[in-house]
Amino acid sequence: MAVNPMKKKKNRPNYFRKQEERLGPYFLSKKTPVDIQRDAMMVFRDIARGNIDYNKDLVYFTNAQFLQNINKVAQDEYTTSYINQAATASYLGNFSHILDSAAKTNVEAVHNQNTIKANMFSILSVGLSNISNLASMGLDENTPYIKEAVQSLVNQMYPFRYNI
Repeated sequence: MAVNPMKKKKNRPNYFRKQEERLGPYFLSKKTPVDIQRDAMMVFRDIARGNIDYNKDLVYFTNAQFLQNINKVAQDEYTTSYINQAATASYLGNFSHILDSAAKTNVEAVHNQNTIKANMFSILSVGLSNISNLASMGLDENTPYIKEAVQSLVNQMYPFRYNI
């Protein structure tokens, strides 16, 4: 049976739906900070791919513990990527004259990957901090500011949807 190429592919269930199915609607109360940090990449992937339901998921973006822990992962990943980017740039600057073509190409590829990751995690960290600041002002998921901040982050992360 042939597959219709015009048929729109359905998004997979996002992180929040999977956790609600597995642990119930109050799943965040059952998660430790380490659990949230371990799951952060799945949340980042959903953000980058636009797999966020603005009618159901905004409540999680007003949870201080959730935001703090996924932002910690974004900041840690940014730091690691930035250090790796700086190290490979220094290596290329100091030793490119003695590297053969293949080795230089490999180091440049690692440098470029870390540059992309540093940019991506910087955007995530700033966006999550903005959302956290709005939530700390007492704004809830029903205010347009939280929705706009999450939509803005999704739009900024879209170019990185295949890098995360």
